[in-house]
Amino acid sequence: MVRLSKTKLSSLLAILLGVSLPAQAQVFNLQKGAQEPVCEHVYEIAKKDTRPRFWPTTHELFRHLRWRKGGFMYNRYNDFPVSRPVVYADFDINNDGVNELISKRTIYVRGIQGEFLYVFEPGEYNFGAKPFIAHQVVEAFQGILSTPPWPYADFDLRLIKLYPFQFQNENFVGIIGVRPTDPLLIVKYTEETIPIDNEKSTSKLDVICHMT
Repeated sequence: MVRLSKTKLSSLLAILLGVSLPAQAQVFNLQKGAQEPVCEHVYEIAKKDTRPRFWPTTHELFRHLRWRKGGFMYNRYNDFPVSRPVVYADFDINNDGVNELISKRTIYVRGIQGEFLYVFEPGEYNFGAKPFIAHQVVEAFQGILSTPPWPYADFDLRLIKLYPFQFQNENFVGIIGVRPTDPLLIVKYTEETIPIDNEKSTSKLDVICHMT
């Protein structure tokens, strides 16, 4: 006689009765950073999240940064001008004791939404004073960009969401891919860069935590 576990029996009954089971919570395994307090802390947060998709902004740790709106980024698409609102914040992203101005921009690749993070040194740009910033100008600044040919593909990341946060007086950036199976990284921003193509480069990240 074949004995079914409670889980298998529940699944079988659900199929027979046409009842949909609740979606399972996303489960991460900590691949790197087990000895790092920030990794242990974020890992515990992720483990307790019972939703099918873990989004950092639903947790207080990732919500302390005060984002502001002001001005627009100016871009060109098929020779037509396009304006995008700017979201920005003061944040010491490189942990040098001085706040940089960081700006987050939404991007789309084949209809899928991701994010870029641009980093401006103090005084380089004032979004409140000028209504537009040219696309060609902003591309010259450093930041965290992910666009084909996918500079963070070694971590199985393509389009990404970005969550700057502070933990125990150190600043980090949480990075999670938009695909359900993408990993979660906690990184430190560095000013060392890696090329994306002939025109753009992105930060070579110091990966502190890697969860898959």
